[in-house]
Amino acid sequence: MGLCKISAQWCARSACLQREGRAGRTQPGWCIRMVPEKFFRALREYDVPEILRTPLTTLYLKAKGIADGLSEVVANDEELQQQLSLEAATPGELLKQLLAPPMTEAIYLKA
Repeated sequence: MGLCKISAQWCARSACLQREGRAGRTQPGWCIRMVPEKFFRALREYDVPEILRTPLTTLYLKAKGIADGLSEVVANDEELQQQLSLEAATPGELLKQLLAPPMTEAIYLKA
């Protein structure tokens, strides 16, 4: 059916360490992890990027909304279009510019 759901899962070790860095930032504080050290060390090091865990159809629709909105904003301003490289602001082109873009074939299969 293609529906997305949010499921509870353990966060990555890097996220735990980031949270630890926030403790005591504005007032005295500390970080207590309520898991055994062996369990903590067994956590995956980093989270899987959203682009790899979200259905491409959802990302494509988000990119389409962004592309359509950008096109409307810069419709009458060629200089701004060139500055933002929006000559061809299609959802597929926006997805290709991500740090970890999906495979090109996958983008155009969903189009």
